[in-house]
Amino acid sequence: MLSGTIYYMDISEKRREEVISFLKEHDKNFIQIGNIYHAEKLFIVYSVYNWVCEQQEAEKMDKETVQFHLDLINKFIQNKVNLSWNEDGTLNIET
Repeated sequence: MLSGTIYYMDISEKRREEVISFLKEHDKNFIQIGNIYHAEKLFIVYSVYNWVCEQQEAEKMDKETVQFHLDLINKFIQNKVNLSWNEDGTLNIET
């Protein structure tokens, strides 16, 4: 999937902690050893969550749409949907 590719994300401490806490609670495959995390879905979960937060802060996304995307993150963790980013920066949702 992302093998051999390094992605840099400007991660705010607060959002990072929110995502890590969420994954610890909801992703049975999440593993933390010291400050190293193994979470197969971390990049997508964080990137979607960060994008939703940015859209909400810029008042480009209403509460219902925010909730829709948060529900998608939950479904993604539960393997009920697949999320990915298209090359043009749009979120791809596969059911």
